[in-house]
Amino acid sequence: MLPKQHSFKLRQQRGFFYKAERYFSHYFTLFYVPAEALKTVVVIPKKVVRLATGRNKLRREIESYLLETIPEVKITSASFFVCLVAKSAAVSADKTELLTELKKAYTSLKKT
Repeated sequence: MLPKQHSFKLRQQRGFFYKAERYFSHYFTLFYVPAEALKTVVVIPKKVVRLATGRNKLRREIESYLLETIPEVKITSASFFVCLVAKSAAVSADKTELLTELKKAYTSLKKT
């Protein structure tokens, strides 16, 4: 689970997806909006993993990978609210592939 300082409630952000810029990768789609601090929420659609237990497991794995990438990203990039939506390719990906893709995605975010 992401610490409170790195997570936010997506439901409290009205019109988030309308305002958000998008970054597409093979494993994820990132929606991001400039903010005062780097905060992330991970979404696993029901189309990607059918059972809730599988969605929770994948979400926890991705969040643990995020904890490894956030210290590196905080130094090099600006702050954003990021909604990370997993694609079906993320289910069968290795840890190293996901880590490199997360680092690449987070460092490519640009302030508008």
